[in-house]
Amino acid sequence: MSALKKFVTALSYKEAQAWVFMIVNILVIAIYSKEVFSGPDVMNEAGLPAVAGLIIVGVCTTIFTILLIIPTAIIFNRTANDPADERDKKIRAEGGAVAFWTLFILTASTLISYVAHQSGDMLFHSVLIAILAAQFIFACVLAIKYRRIGAPLISREQV
Repeated sequence: MSALKKFVTALSYKEAQAWVFMIVNILVIAIYSKEVFSGPDVMNEAGLPAVAGLIIVGVCTTIFTILLIIPTAIIFNRTANDPADERDKKIRAEGGAVAFWTLFILTASTLISYVAHQSGDMLFHSVLIAILAAQFIFACVLAIKYRRIGAPLISREQV
């Protein structure tokens, strides 16, 4: 337990926020994938209408984000309002680039899959999952970059 406590106390708010968004994206992708890909004939038609999929993603993302980001902001209140510095901007730009290419590759593969299956609903759901996956990758890159560049982290109060 002390290793986990040491890890959490070493986090900045922005790094903790990246971890929260990774967890939120994992939960939303798992719930959404279970609902979409659990139909009787999954390869030809999705088991869930497109609007219902959007509602599931929107509601789950909102609920999980509120439940996880509020305690994170309370725990890391000292650094929550710090403005973004050059390091933060560079990390976010790199995360955005990796997320863009992830989205591009997954969307292209989804379009290739559409040619084989000819299912518009499945195309919609696959693109939505590609967007969620790109958000997850963005949060992963942020967490990795903050940990690699920021370790060992020194808070502003210690300087």
